[in-house]
Amino acid sequence: MPLRRACPFAVLVLLACGGGGPSRPPVASISLIPSTATPLTSLGDTLQVTATALDTQGAPIPGVGIAYTSSDAAIATVNQAGLITAVANGAATIHASAEGKEATIAVTVAQVVAHVLLTPLSIRVPAGETPLFHASAVDARNHLVVGAPPPSWTTTDPALATIGTDGRATVSAGAPDGATVSAVATVGAVSSAAGGLMTVDHTAVYVETITIAPASVAAFASVGQTVQLSATASNPRGDVTSQVTFAWSSSSPGVAGVSTAGLVTALGNGSSAVSASSNGVSGSVSISVAQVVTSVAVSTSAGGASASLASLGETVQLVATAFDSGGSPVAGASFGWTSDAPAIATVSSAGLVTAIANGSAHVVARATSNQVASPAPGLAVTVQQAVASVSVLPPTASIPFCTTQQFAATPLDARGNRVAGAPAPTWNSASTAVATVGTNGVARGVSPGGPVAIQATIAGKAGSAQLTVNSSPIVVGWSSAAAVTPVSVTTCLAQSVVWRNTDANVVHSATGSSGPPTTGAIQPGASSVAESFPSTGSYPFHCDFHPNETGTVFITP
Repeated sequence: MPLRRACPFAVLVLLACGGGGPSRPPVASISLIPSTATPLTSLGDTLQVTATALDTQGAPIPGVGIAYTSSDAAIATVNQAGLITAVANGAATIHASAEGKEATIAVTVAQVVAHVLLTPLSIRVPAGETPLFHASAVDARNHLVVGAPPPSWTTTDPALATIGTDGRATVSAGAPDGATVSAVATVGAVSSAAGGLMTVDHTAVYVETITIAPASVAAFASVGQTVQLSATASNPRGDVTSQVTFAWSSSSPGVAGVSTAGLVTALGNGSSAVSASSNGVSGSVSISVAQVVTSVAVSTSAGGASASLASLGETVQLVATAFDSGGSPVAGASFGWTSDAPAIATVSSAGLVTAIANGSAHVVARATSNQVASPAPGLAVTVQQAVASVSVLPPTASIPFCTTQQFAATPLDARGNRVAGAPAPTWNSASTAVATVGTNGVARGVSPGGPVAIQATIAGKAGSAQLTVNSSPIVVGWSSAAAVTPVSVTTCLAQSVVWRNTDANVVHSATGSSGPPTTGAIQPGASSVAESFPSTGSYPFHCDFHPNETGTVFITP
């Protein structure tokens, strides 16, 4: 049975006066209680302690934060949840404090031997051979017990093999082939339970030591790199390499592969131990693979070498790939992204490009590990808005015949942004018998009817508004403002005109200089009767009450 030494725990509670918040009593003391009295006998063992803030009556105070610290974190650590972890043999003091009050607990880490491990585990030896065995005393978590006493050695059958205090056995010269005997190491009260097996075989070559050359290998910087290893075997009588065959293996085949001839090939980032074994004995060398970025390539997520965006706000995802010197992708590489024209196109930390304005930009990705960048000037991003729709305003309108309505056309991209630099619109009317429209977007009512579509076409995309032409007379706002800005009205011979007094308390009239109009007095807020004109031409008029208020009606065919 393993020997275990009890671990003492001492709880020290310090009392003092202290202040607390106004919503609770002050902390008078700290209670610190371990979850168990089990000693820490293995490195990595843990012990949970619970600290509680108490008032002067010894009652727990809820909501008080406790700070845990260790006097020697090289012996035992403690986290802020009160979990103590054994790190090395020795003694430490764990402190729990709040508001100037403190409690402590003494912790001792004392490894106890739980197992004795033997190497080699199993070997074949000829009669009369003197194989050497090694014993390791470990705790329950398989950590080597520091300061453990040396083992005492025996064998399971002294008639077949004896063993010295140094662990070197001597196989009986008369031991028959096939006979088995095991070395046994005992540390304290714990004996090895496995390993140390010797099988007598007159054809076997005993190998005591295997040496790998080179003894150390520089870290591989790229996948596919290789190094040739060689192994040398020896025993107390000298070099036996020529008499044995080595089996090569890798502890992490995904990191480093090894051929039957000892050729090691880097396969992925990480660490591995490559070993050569023969007759139960092995030698090894550490292999490390840490790819170094030597080049970076950037493409769109669809594999494109450039990107074109047709709408402001449109995005495209870029993908960067890092390569080592052998041309293999570097797994797990991260990148920083930059745009040489962020006013045209921005790029996020994840490589998402967003169109901001028409123009060109270049995006570069740099490996975070060593700042190796994708080739200059970078992946080209072109932002050129394409007209996806045309907005015509106002969307609907109704005008008397022989009058006009101004329409405006706005080209929009697929995200509804105005397209800068688009060509001028081409205008047309769905029914020129009802309304016509000029190149400037001014529609003219020809005859009552509609609604009729007034259409604007830009870059092959069309939009329209609806125009209704009614038979109402033209209404002219008539006020004192005409003294400063004379009124001008243009209409056709078939149309009539109504004057509306828009002043609140002044009477006006509209009287032609020779002929119409002859409205007579128009009261504030009232309208005249409709006035017609006998022929084309211009018809000046004024207000009888305020002769400086003037205007002209222009009659077209």
